[in-house]
Amino acid sequence: MIDREGVQTMKLSRTHALFRNGLLRWYSHHGRSLPWRHWRDPYRIWLREVVLQQTRVEQGIPYLKRLLRHYPTLKRLAHAHVDELLHLWQGLGYYSRARHLHQAARHLYQNYGGRFPRSYEEWLALKGVGPCTAAAIVSFAFNQPFAVVDGNVCRVLARAFGLDQSLTHHRKAFETLAQTLLDPQQPGTFNQALMDFGATVCTPRQPQCSSCFFRKHCVAFQQGLISDLPRQSPKVAVRTRYLVFFIFHLKGSTYITRRDAKDIYRHLFAFPWLETDGSYDFPKVRRLLQSSGWLKKVPRRLWLSSSFQHRLSHQCLQVTFAHVPVHSSLLKVPEGWQRVPYGHLKNFAFPQFIRQYLKNYVPCEKLLAYERYE
Repeated sequence: MIDREGVQTMKLSRTHALFRNGLLRWYSHHGRSLPWRHWRDPYRIWLREVVLQQTRVEQGIPYLKRLLRHYPTLKRLAHAHVDELLHLWQGLGYYSRARHLHQAARHLYQNYGGRFPRSYEEWLALKGVGPCTAAAIVSFAFNQPFAVVDGNVCRVLARAFGLDQSLTHHRKAFETLAQTLLDPQQPGTFNQALMDFGATVCTPRQPQCSSCFFRKHCVAFQQGLISDLPRQSPKVAVRTRYLVFFIFHLKGSTYITRRDAKDIYRHLFAFPWLETDGSYDFPKVRRLLQSSGWLKKVPRRLWLSSSFQHRLSHQCLQVTFAHVPVHSSLLKVPEGWQRVPYGHLKNFAFPQFIRQYLKNYVPCEKLLAYERYE
């Protein structure tokens, strides 16, 4: 059989049927009590799926509730300013999700008249919507038979049926099996059941095999391969970068700039920053500031924060903040910088580590202490 996008489905075997029926029975008694368990609204389901991409459920729920309070309808989201959305997204990471969500909302509102497409292909064509998200939306909202294949699902299938492959390089094999197992009469329920089972029983570490309905048939359990499956793809090398963020202090205000370059934190705000080729000390930071062209003269006094580490998916940032008290007459302000009172910094969307630094180390009232001019 051939289904979506050429994904093959196999004939349903007795073992497949045992898994499908056992999973649905397990879910009816042990499924997670999640706030969206009975949702059928495609708008709410779409927002949920975008928020939960590469995000734990417990972390994503408060953000989802916040987004739905601010944008209860597609119209409200489509007419929102992207800066407002990014501000609400602070701390959730992977900010491209928010930008793509906003672009897709505008596209839907302008081209679909505020209605939502019903086909898998139409959802897949939207910004930020991949196969997993598209399958989730059409199965939960429209009861269409499309299997969701995420990390939880792949782990369960790899162990239960002995798929000795990685998702990265053999996605079609997982999609074929998931589509075969899917209950076409209740695809949304089956998809949620499989995700719940992977999140609560067939977990990455210390799975609850003793309470697994399928353990007598599970290939990994019977062959002692639980810790070996699913196969992991080779890890991508992590690049280390050394960044210095400059907080200029000018009579109760400072400068920030929007990150528009195709680099980390695009479209977010940050203090002006420079990158070094290694660890930094006081003399190196002074030389860095002198070569920046931002100042006519580098002040005698400046303060450096302790260096700390911030990890991204493929980068490790070594960060320090340099506090620079300076008179406005000494600054050569580049185009795009914005002068902002300390008390207004909370209104801008910053990367999480900058927001935490301001909150925990230099709240607004302490920023004034750095204002000592030469």
